[in-house]
Amino acid sequence: MIRKLLSALVALGLFAWLLAEPRAQQALVSLFALPWTVLGVLIVTQSASYLCRGGRLYSQFNPRIRLGFLAYLRISLLHNMSVNVIPFRGGELTLPVMLQGIGLRLPEAFATLLWLRLQDAFVLVLMTLALWPGIPLVLRVAGIAAMLAGIVFFAFGNRRRLDGLRQFLARTRLAKLVDTVWHIFDASAVSWGWSLANWTTKLVGLAVVLAALSDLSFSAASGGALGGEVSALLPIQGVAGFGTYEAGVAFALRQSSDNWLALFTAAFALHCFTLLLALIAGSLAWFAIPARTAALDRSSETKS
Repeated sequence: MIRKLLSALVALGLFAWLLAEPRAQQALVSLFALPWTVLGVLIVTQSASYLCRGGRLYSQFNPRIRLGFLAYLRISLLHNMSVNVIPFRGGELTLPVMLQGIGLRLPEAFATLLWLRLQDAFVLVLMTLALWPGIPLVLRVAGIAAMLAGIVFFAFGNRRRLDGLRQFLARTRLAKLVDTVWHIFDASAVSWGWSLANWTTKLVGLAVVLAALSDLSFSAASGGALGGEVSALLPIQGVAGFGTYEAGVAFALRQSSDNWLALFTAAFALHCFTLLLALIAGSLAWFAIPARTAALDRSSETKS
């Protein structure tokens, strides 16, 4: 009970911190002046993105640790909220801590975080080649083909070659680490599918709202939304990513508009709203989603 009360105070404090900032208030006012259908698209696509992230964890770990989809969705939402509010990427550590709490060894939990971020980076590079403004068509097509070939090789390619690499590494001083993390990096088609779906749905919603806020075309706004997400890969971030996100959006849109103030304002408004959604989703996950479903708990008690 005490933990729940303290959690509620922290959640309320985060909401108050965001809503008390005058610039955030102005940004949210400009957002809520948009047609409700535009905001509805963002809410639906962000929700779909959250479900995809939960699905990726579920598909990876539920065959071994049967917690159910909602429990893995809870982990994903809490991790996402932590990344958004804890500065200097400190929120990343919540994922391996929570994975260790469900039974994974700590090296495997950290390897999972590393793999998920590498997979996200790989998919973002693929989308950058497809959407970034100003890339020549030949380089765009060649780069996308090379990236897709890499995904096919690692996800569905020659297993004997991969097993040979694993056996070679197993003979080195990295043997224990290789045994611990190999299956994390040997991602399935389902895992790649969840990652692609996550970033596709997320970028569609962000681009729709960014286009409405900045009077840009959807294709141009897609590049801007991508720029903001790519900036999140930087190792150092400020509180809630403010500054780097807006700079990433404006940098990607520098060829589409020379009104930098309008671009920063639109990016800041979009950032505030997505942060608000992350706080709401994380708070709902903490208070409303059980860490383990009751049905699974009863099943475990019966087996024991």
